[in-house]
Amino acid sequence: MTKKMFTHPKIGEEIGSISGHYSFLHEGVIVYRERELLYYTGFAVADSSCCGSGACVFCLVAGFIKDRHTADDGRTEVDPVTDSIERKEIEDILKEKEGCTQVNYF
Repeated sequence: MTKKMFTHPKIGEEIGSISGHYSFLHEGVIVYRERELLYYTGFAVADSSCCGSGACVFCLVAGFIKDRHTADDGRTEVDPVTDSIERKEIEDILKEKEGCTQVNYF
């Protein structure tokens, strides 16, 4: 697997975009196939878009934890989830656990 450094987002910090804003609500870890998987749950609002408005709860999967918080800047070394079957299983788990409507991967 190709390892990556994932920088932890700040919980509750509103991040603006051209069509609205989003923020992360909490960090979570689940055990999947005997490995710890780091993810975040967030809330996005499209309220300044020219083509309508809406909102959703989403999950961002950082990956399988290799070395947690290895640097002073709050980063964790992860192995990204690349297998399509694993991604689908993880999506199902997170949608059930967090009530999110979409799952994205780092």
